[in-house]
Amino acid sequence: MIPAMFGQPFYVGHLGRTPVYVGGDILIMVALVWFWTQGGGILTFLTSLSMLLVAVVAHEGGHAAVARALGKQGVTIVIGAFGGVCIYAPERRRLSDMCIQFAGVTTNFVIAAIAWVLLGAGGRVELLIRDETFLGFIVFLFWWNLVLGIFNSLPIYPLDGGQAVLTGSSTLMGDGPRAKRLTLSVSVATAIAGVALAHHFGMLSAFTLVMVLFLLYQAFNDLR
Repeated sequence: MIPAMFGQPFYVGHLGRTPVYVGGDILIMVALVWFWTQGGGILTFLTSLSMLLVAVVAHEGGHAAVARALGKQGVTIVIGAFGGVCIYAPERRRLSDMCIQFAGVTTNFVIAAIAWVLLGAGGRVELLIRDETFLGFIVFLFWWNLVLGIFNSLPIYPLDGGQAVLTGSSTLMGDGPRAKRLTLSVSVATAIAGVALAHHFGMLSAFTLVMVLFLLYQAFNDLR
């Protein structure tokens, strides 16, 4: 996903054997969720925020679990403003890197599928959950995992999809500027197409533009 932007991360505990750190910029995430849930009350805000954090930690936990299973060293999770990042010692093993890159979105989609089943397959069968508060948690759990899974699958570096493009192009072209240029080109083209589609469907917002610019800044900074 996306690394913390600023501030020295502080340790908050372990997820299994993996240490978890939180950056000070996580307050931006809190502020964004508050803005998105205005009018829904404090319970809606807390429910949405908690399920977003669960989705983010699950995503990075998926990366971490596969990284550890493949023998990676120094596996660490850092949570920040727009998600998080799973850090591990780099190795020239592209197949294992590809497995790690897809583990996060796979985890999100699996959780979203389980939540979908609990919600009664979208209303086609009787709801399995009766308590309204618990139902709210499951609804947000479904949507946040679905959104994070789709978002991180986009081939825009440094999202998981963009990192997979870099890994794949490096496999075909070798490590060097050609693979980076291809990844950067795919990232820019996807970002432009995404903004155009959002504008066409009336979904373009200031946050979307800021997120796209931030991603492209990261891509240009790392790939040029």
